[in-house]
Amino acid sequence: MPPAEAARRAGFVPLLPEPAGAAPVVSVAASGPRVVVGVCWRTAEGVAVRLDQFAARLDPAFEKTVRVAPEPAVLPDGTRAYWFAAPHRLAVPLAAADGSVWSHEVRAAGPTLLWVRPSAGLTLRLEGIPDRAEALRVAASVR
Repeated sequence: MPPAEAARRAGFVPLLPEPAGAAPVVSVAASGPRVVVGVCWRTAEGVAVRLDQFAARLDPAFEKTVRVAPEPAVLPDGTRAYWFAAPHRLAVPLAAADGSVWSHEVRAAGPTLLWVRPSAGLTLRLEGIPDRAEALRVAASVR
């Protein structure tokens, strides 16, 4: 769906990466007030990449609850991020604006970068880029 339609359905404007490869496909999944916007695309090399966006912040206990310890990472603007290099099953504990905590459980996943964009009120999860430096570059391009 067009990003404008995703924004209408999700209640927030989805962030998009710099163009790289095929045009992104945007989707919205909702369960009550909990909304996930997915942006998927293929790189010039044909690799499938997914950027999930949640209108929530990471639960403060996140680092204590993950099953696989992430490597700390930092985006070029100084934003703290978490890099999961190995295949894993990740449950992302999120805190809604009203303070309620919920978890977005995902399928088994490959390399993943997770970070919060406070200015947009979003938590972002980038999956499919096996190189940490490239994942940080793509994350920095998200606007």
